[in-house]
Amino acid sequence: MASVYLKKLANSVEFHRKSYVGLLYLAALLATIILALSCTAIYRHLNIPAQEYFATTVDGKVIKLNPHSNS
Repeated sequence: MASVYLKKLANSVEFHRKSYVGLLYLAALLATIILALSCTAIYRHLNIPAQEYFATTVDGKVIKLNPHSNS
C-alpha cells in the first residue's frame, strides 16, 4: 500500500518539476519578446522621420515647388 502511494507521489513530483521547467522556459521566451518589442518601440520613438510636405494636383500628380528665398 505504501509503495503504491510513494510511486504516485514520485510521479506527481516529476510531473510538477517538468511543468515548472516548462513554465520557466515560457517565461524566458515571453521576457525576450517583451524586451525586443520594448527596444523596437524606443528606437522608433527616438528616430522619428522628418515630415515631408508636397503639393499635388486634384488627380494626385506631384507639383514641383520652388522656394522664394535661399534661407
